[in-house]
Amino acid sequence: MAIDYASLQAEVADWIERTDLTAQIPTFIQMAEAKMNHGLQSAPDVTARLRVNEMKVSEAYLYGETDDAVIRDYIPHPDDYLELRELRPTGVWTGDAGAEVITKADYAHMTRISDLRLGDQVAYSSGQVAYGNNNAPSEFADNSTADGWDIYSTGGNWEITYAYWQKVPPLTVDDDTNKILTNYPDVYLYGALESAEAFLRLKDTKWRDRFISAMNSANSTTKKAAWSGSNLQTRSPYARSRVI
Repeated sequence: MAIDYASLQAEVADWIERTDLTAQIPTFIQMAEAKMNHGLQSAPDVTARLRVNEMKVSEAYLYGETDDAVIRDYIPHPDDYLELRELRPTGVWTGDAGAEVITKADYAHMTRISDLRLGDQVAYSSGQVAYGNNNAPSEFADNSTADGWDIYSTGGNWEITYAYWQKVPPLTVDDDTNKILTNYPDVYLYGALESAEAFLRLKDTKWRDRFISAMNSANSTTKKAAWSGSNLQTRSPYARSRVI
């Protein structure tokens, strides 16, 4: 039977051998989700966080001037946004409602920007790419309120695709499962137990270590997939792109 929110709560109660913490266990699970998203210090200079394929999302945004003279030079963060992986132009558009996007296939010389974390007030650029008479957007940065990205371009209407890590979808009574719980139930279990450990002031349970180990193990699958394949170009979701 697949584990869901209710069975996870029951499992946590069994592991801590307490029947009087029913009201606290959902909080333990919420704290675990927060630590999956934002990290848990595992060493003085090391933070363990969950970054698996199930958290990868890509979306397209039309940037430029529309037919009604509305200029779209800002991309808002999506509601489930956690951390940026890459942002780049992927095509041109006419500005007409419903117009077909002409996707460009050759990105060999296109600006590649990855792993720009929320709060970095830096614009990265490695040059511009010409399409027709306009240059593709070559720079972007977090905006002043850190709730989106400002795009810099010399003109034209563009499709911008941004790839990002999404937050772990929170478990609730109504949304009682997600891909993380289905594929990595140990991450959820040990994460909730790690929070219970702090709440109950337990010692020597090793649940914190097991939580960190479970996240690292889950991450390794995604990390290996990113480095597999051609030996000419290697990509890692944890660092900027590197061409060998």
